[in-house]
Amino acid sequence: MLHLGSGVFRGNVGTIVQSTAFVARNMSLEGYRSVFLNLQGGSSSLQKEQALLDVKAGRGDIVHTLCISDLEDIPGKPIAYWAKESIIRAFACNKKLGEMAKPRQGMATSDNSSFVRYWYEVPIQSIGFGCGSDDEAQRSGCRWFPYNKGGSYRKWYGNNSLVVNWENGGEQVKELAALLYGSYTRTIKNMQFYFREAITYTFISNRMGARYSPPGFIFDVAGSAVLAEGERLYIILAFLCSKLTGVFLEILNPTFNIQVGDIKNLPFAEIEDAGVRQRIVRLCRENIDISRLEWDWRETSWDFKRHPLIEYRKGAATIEKAYSNWHHLTEKLFSRLKSNEEELNRVFIDLYQLQDALTPEVEDQDITFEKADKAVAVKSFISYAVGCMFGRYSPDGDGVLNAGGTFDPSRCMKKVVKMDNIIPVMGGEFFTDNILSRFEGFLEVCFGADTLEQNLDYIAAALGKKPHETAREAVARYFERQFYKDHLNTYNKRPIYWMFSSGREGGFKALVYMHRYSPSILGALQTEYLPKVMEVYRSGFVRAEEEISKGQGSKQAKAAAKRKEVLRKCMEECVVYVRALSRAADEGITINPDEGVAASYSKFQDIRVQRPGGDGSISVSLLEKSL
Repeated sequence: MLHLGSGVFRGNVGTIVQSTAFVARNMSLEGYRSVFLNLQGGSSSLQKEQALLDVKAGRGDIVHTLCISDLEDIPGKPIAYWAKESIIRAFACNKKLGEMAKPRQGMATSDNSSFVRYWYEVPIQSIGFGCGSDDEAQRSGCRWFPYNKGGSYRKWYGNNSLVVNWENGGEQVKELAALLYGSYTRTIKNMQFYFREAITYTFISNRMGARYSPPGFIFDVAGSAVLAEGERLYIILAFLCSKLTGVFLEILNPTFNIQVGDIKNLPFAEIEDAGVRQRIVRLCRENIDISRLEWDWRETSWDFKRHPLIEYRKGAATIEKAYSNWHHLTEKLFSRLKSNEEELNRVFIDLYQLQDALTPEVEDQDITFEKADKAVAVKSFISYAVGCMFGRYSPDGDGVLNAGGTFDPSRCMKKVVKMDNIIPVMGGEFFTDNILSRFEGFLEVCFGADTLEQNLDYIAAALGKKPHETAREAVARYFERQFYKDHLNTYNKRPIYWMFSSGREGGFKALVYMHRYSPSILGALQTEYLPKVMEVYRSGFVRAEEEISKGQGSKQAKAAAKRKEVLRKCMEECVVYVRALSRAADEGITINPDEGVAASYSKFQDIRVQRPGGDGSISVSLLEKSL
């Protein structure tokens, strides 16, 4: 058999399709060794042809021979010609994992847009965290519950971002499934295992990313679960995160879709030595703790407490020192996690006697732990500061303090929080109480007034300060041009801070916190904020006209003419925007966070208003971008 792989045919034909060419005889010859040539290394048909000619000339190392009967102990009898004898023996000499644990497929909601949300979209008090059973979930009276749905490649802990509507024991989800399929059990499976401690893993991946799932989760088809009790759960998790599992899965199913059946068929060694078991459990638990700590540094974790630059100040008066403290810790934890993974690999390699096939070393890129990065840290610190300005967080409290329900200002940082829930993202000529001034106030509260300039310089440098800019100008530019893009990316295009923007010219910009939104905010923007902005534009417009008339063709007059044109466009844009705000305020737009950010966000798009001068109508979006 020639294992040709992709790229066999000329042009773009077969660039994805995998192919083989083979000659087979329909009979069994005892002891006959089949011949396989692995030509996947070549990216084109010419390269594959040359590799084949090299074999004929006695060059190359792509030829494998084996008896097909040797593969009979592997479930499904795949033609894994590349597997070493020791790996094949592992399938023959050990039980299947499915005999020692319960790998189970979860549910398909049949309508994720209706039933699944990122946790930060919905009021936090409506989420039932930590329920140990379906009965406990129903008694909680909550609507949303943590939901395992795969996610990106990550090991040990994490990817905990989603919640599913399981109100009244999944009443609405079951109702839809019964309507579509006659019985909800066709798509909502293994309910008896919901909310139990388990192992979850990513379903679609070219690598096995297994993670610990504490009690309280429902699991999905793409985030299936492995159920086990006591120390066995940790031993299985350590095994699934080892290099061995990747090698075994490549044989059982060399595709991007890891099936429950593949997990069941993994060879799993019984460990007789209690000391070895304890060693594995200890290392596994430590890896979970390290990964959990790293995951919870993100504000998109529901167990986030406060930003690491606040958490690891340790008396530091500068952000630079706080970052140094945190960076040192992340380097230490990364090294520890890598060392633990390599030790676990060594343990399992010895257990399975695979010293001839595998080495314990792990590449840095395979360690799913993000070390501190200065630019990333500064941007996330700014995001945290904005959260404190809205009262979502406070350095004096743990985690989310206000996210739905009645706003409680007593829990906020009083010198920083914006009581009317509107933060202008504009220069000081428009509003002295703008986002930059509040950010400076936040820095003073957290690190002291004496180091304000030093901290601003550090932040500006991390943001990519330009040579002609001051530190404040660099930070202001980030707020005006980049912050919202980063926010959309961080929150998976489900933003919780909304940028009310007049349009392309950037005539007006202000942030509003979704979980504190009320229809009165539209009126405040229309009557309190826009008039101040338009007055600044009008004054600037008049000054520009005066400079033009005085300069009479001079360089200054030409610059004033350009400035006048910019101001004219901004004024016209704001006039239209005020009309759109007025229209929206009259309608009294309300939002229901349970419907999700996308549905709520759409209510502020495509508002029809008259053009200036009454020349037809125009569609205006109150928010910066559609999702």
